[in-house]
Amino acid sequence: SYITDATGEARAELTMGSTVGNVVVQAEVPGLEGSPVVFDDLYARAGDAVKMEYVSGNNQSGIGGHPLDEPFKVQVFDVGNNPVYGWQVTFQDIQGGGFPSETQPVLTDEQGIAQTTWILGTENVENIIHAISEGLDGSPIVFTAQAIGGVADSMQYISGNNQSGTVAQPL
Repeated sequence: SYITDATGEARAELTMGSTVGNVVVQAEVPGLEGSPVVFDDLYARAGDAVKMEYVSGNNQSGIGGHPLDEPFKVQVFDVGNNPVYGWQVTFQDIQGGGFPSETQPVLTDEQGIAQTTWILGTENVENIIHAISEGLDGSPIVFTAQAIGGVADSMQYISGNNQSGTVAQPL
């Protein structure tokens, strides 16, 4: 209940709840013409990010020097556990020499998801990748991926030189 001021206006301050989405507010005085007044063009957006959680992509394997089949994914939330849009997350190589296919940092989407496709290092070793967003609970999130085989970086002569044979016959 509010009392009008000298100009006949009543004022109220709205504090948004903890859920993201459309908000409708109704002001009503029973029996008064024009009542109720509905404010329906309000939107509660997510607050600043406070935590990051693992979504998918860990423990993969693939050919060294090639992209993994599944992207690494994390999700960012505000204090009300709402997904946060547009938050920066960096996927960083810790071991293995791989790299992300996207420019870093990446931004979270409407569901609060940040993702990157990882290109494995060329060495036959475990790749360790951190998803980092400074100041968030849960950061860094650690991903691992095993590079199997890899891309050749040199060639070495072993044998087969200094031979002769008959035309159209196996050597």
